[in-house]
Amino acid sequence: MNRRAVIDVGSHGVKLLVAERTRQGWTTLLKDVVVTRLGDGVDRAGRLGEEPMNRTLDGISQLQQKAFSLRPEGMDIYATSAMRDAVNREEFCGRLQARTGLKLEILSGEQEAELAYRGALDDQDGGVLDLGGGSLEVIVGQKGKLVLQKSLQLGAVRAQDALDLPDRPGDEGITKIQSWVRNTLDRQLPNLAEQNIDVWTAVGGTAASIASMDQGLAVYDSKKIQGCLISLRRMEEWARRLAAMDLEERRHVRGLMPQRARAIVPGIVILASFMRYSETNVLRISDRGSMEGYLLGKIKC
Repeated sequence: MNRRAVIDVGSHGVKLLVAERTRQGWTTLLKDVVVTRLGDGVDRAGRLGEEPMNRTLDGISQLQQKAFSLRPEGMDIYATSAMRDAVNREEFCGRLQARTGLKLEILSGEQEAELAYRGALDDQDGGVLDLGGGSLEVIVGQKGKLVLQKSLQLGAVRAQDALDLPDRPGDEGITKIQSWVRNTLDRQLPNLAEQNIDVWTAVGGTAASIASMDQGLAVYDSKKIQGCLISLRRMEEWARRLAAMDLEERRHVRGLMPQRARAIVPGIVILASFMRYSETNVLRISDRGSMEGYLLGKIKC
């Protein structure tokens, strides 16, 4: 198929990629995102809420119509952390198929991690962090093979539920998130620094938002996001600055989508805490992630 669409249903937002096959691989024709916060309440209740499901179904329908305008020859849709964790995921899948005709593929944490690595690094050596609303995927690849694949329940939306963070988290909220991340890494990745990754590559909405804010972009520009380097010091400065604001103030920060105002503080603190734990001082931001990895897999099929 020469033109294909992929929809990623995450815990925080629904993303669309429409791309066309070329001799070099894929050329992006359209990327879009709708923030629907599907994962709201999943950590506490273990199930998808009615309002988050409705918002997400509306968002998928909206993106599906945008994709149709480019006439793709095929369309795939997959879901990640919130859907894996929810006991009523089959209900959502049924409603989605009845409304859109699309059959949802639910990825395991390991599959999600591999797609992020392929999309961000295209089989090159290095480490990738894919931070979403419900989870943090940690991947290290060497010579085209994955040597570390770990899915951690450290998502930006999950943090809101698990830690009951106020709209203005302040220094107290930052400390709670840092402890939550450190305790999780102590249990699940205690030897992380031994991976010897000098610069981790981060993908996902939080990572792109950091790069966009740091450059003061009024309009999102993927070319300026791709490969942008952010220091740990700068990350922590942004965390303190944003945590001191209330929700409405954060909605007016240049470079930040208003819909990401609630989850941006825990997202930045999670990434910064990971950097400190792994003893790295610089983060590379990638505009390419799991959707590009998914399409790369289609090339090989």
